[in-house]
Amino acid sequence: PEPVEVERSLTQDALIVDALDLRKGGVPMEFSKEAVDRELLKLYAGFSLGATANRAAMVTGNWCCDAFGGDKQLKAILQWIASSVA
Repeated sequence: PEPVEVERSLTQDALIVDALDLRKGGVPMEFSKEAVDRELLKLYAGFSLGATANRAAMVTGNWCCDAFGGDKQLKAILQWIASSVA
């Protein structure tokens, strides 16, 4: 690898946060207060771990939308809210 690639890899973190699997029964409805509060708390906890690193940007993709059937717009807003307050 080039020196710039090595330097970049040393400043990147991987964060993994699970989400509700909406394909299964027994989970709260995605837009319910219970589900939104759960997702926000988990995202906040995850983003808080990286908050001390003083990062200027993050990339999340469509967090748990394709695999678990989540709503892309809702998941994007939840990520934005949680990362803004972390």
